[in-house]
Amino acid sequence: MAKSRTLLFLFEALGLMACAPDDTSEPDASCYVALAPNFAGYSSWTSFDLGNGSDAGEADASCVHVANVPRTAYMNQIPPDGSTAFPEGTIIVKQINTTPTPQVFGMVKRGCGYDPGSGCVGWEWFGLDTSGTIQWRGVSPPASETYASCGPCASCHSGAATNDCVLAPQMQLSQW
Repeated sequence: MAKSRTLLFLFEALGLMACAPDDTSEPDASCYVALAPNFAGYSSWTSFDLGNGSDAGEADASCVHVANVPRTAYMNQIPPDGSTAFPEGTIIVKQINTTPTPQVFGMVKRGCGYDPGSGCVGWEWFGLDTSGTIQWRGVSPPASETYASCGPCASCHSGAATNDCVLAPQMQLSQW
């Protein structure tokens, strides 16, 4: 039995190392670390219609995400009333309904001071597929992504620092 637990621990540790962010910072062991199962079923979470992008806080949607395409954001938990920051463990997924395959992105509040120098302390960024499988994670999309030349995700999201780096007007902390 003890040998089985040791093996299980090793497999879990290897899994977390394989999902480490692309930066060189070492996460605190108490940080919330999102794995693929945490994104499963995201389309059943609380949803927010973000319109076609121009009203979603994306100043240059043509650079970052496809412009003039309907998009929806999903949040796994609504912040408590009076929150000035999103709680650790908050997952926000944005699906941009491009055809034939939607673009799907996520941001996860890891908390515990996680800061890869991105300008949005506590947040980690993700590229996903529609099943919630993680395609990439970290500060920026890989160079193979069409919008990678725009820079780190936080280069735009930090413009919403007063809303804990969440751009969408539909998801303002002040409404809860």
